[in-house]
Amino acid sequence: MATGGNVQGNLSSTTQPSVFFSPEVERTLHILEPMRTPFTQYLYFGSRSQKPAFEADGYFKWGEDQFYPWNLTISASTGGGAGATGTITFTDGSALVGDEILYVESTDQMVRCTSMASANVANISTINGSTTFVAPTNATLVKIMAGLMGEQEIARTATSTIPTLMQNIMTMISEDVAMTGRAESGKYLTTGQTFPEKLRKRILEIKLQLERWFILSNTLYRGAFTVQGVSDEVTIGYGLQGLLTTNVQGYTGPLLSADLDTFFKAVFQYGTGEKILYQGTQQLYDLNNVVKGYYQVTGIPAREFGVDVVKYVIPGQAKLTVVYDPVMDGKFGGAGFAIDPGDLVLRYQGPDTTGPRGFRVTNVKLPNVGGSKKQILADVGIQYNNQETGGLLHQTDYTGV
Repeated sequence: MATGGNVQGNLSSTTQPSVFFSPEVERTLHILEPMRTPFTQYLYFGSRSQKPAFEADGYFKWGEDQFYPWNLTISASTGGGAGATGTITFTDGSALVGDEILYVESTDQMVRCTSMASANVANISTINGSTTFVAPTNATLVKIMAGLMGEQEIARTATSTIPTLMQNIMTMISEDVAMTGRAESGKYLTTGQTFPEKLRKRILEIKLQLERWFILSNTLYRGAFTVQGVSDEVTIGYGLQGLLTTNVQGYTGPLLSADLDTFFKAVFQYGTGEKILYQGTQQLYDLNNVVKGYYQVTGIPAREFGVDVVKYVIPGQAKLTVVYDPVMDGKFGGAGFAIDPGDLVLRYQGPDTTGPRGFRVTNVKLPNVGGSKKQILADVGIQYNNQETGGLLHQTDYTGV
């Protein structure tokens, strides 16, 4: 019979063999959070529109158009102040064909475009043909009020806009979870060690990957990569940063009310009167400071689709929902992406023989291998119709370090 030796006197923690001590380990495994993915949560559960795509190469496309232009920018003018006629040169005069009534903003004078001298140069006359034509100021606007028609109703030259075909491409995001049969059979001191628990954690990590991708991706690419040692076709799609290109506004130092005024003026010009602003930590703090002293009409804490939000009413009945997004860290802590809910669409690749490809977990059984393996897959992208309704507001000198 084996013995570890003899002890005289009282047994203590120093004389008892420590290998026989029962380890005191708290049962719960504590994972560093936050684990919040508000934009992904909204796309999957709150988005007003979700559509499958079936193009085999992963692309999905949509058409965009806008109303016929009505604001033209002046680059030069001649003849003003000496008579009833003259010319106005525009940076782009393609919306004019002749016989339009125009409103010159810098002089508050209504005039007539009698004809086009060239592509961007309009021949101008005052309405009655005798009042003096006042020279307008360069780099100001002229509004097209309406096409001119007389009582004989002679048909005007037909005009129209040409739609634009826009596109994005699906991104396949995938991770595997695998465990041997022996590891599955074992018992562990803390939670989080079993195969189902490892799988649940990996699913949450995939949601974090989706959140980063949906917001930050600024690259559109389809081509061959070496993936897992094999040459394979890969598609990389735009997120909000790649899609929202018109209303991109930078600022330095803390966010000021003037910065918000300029940004709100841009993003609320088109679309609905409702916007959602996803913000990093620093910009959220700065916004709260501005709101306290300036914008606070109403700030209502709410919870939508499992996400805490605050709603503000901007003067003019515009509604802004502010959402903190912890994925926006580093330099993006000083950034905010504004979206119009009516223009955002979650696109997902249509189902294959295995099942849906929007988000799925499937068994992967390898021959002659025991244990368990599952694959998590999301084959998705976002479509933003008329990106002029959203925008990016970011602090250019913020590094997050």
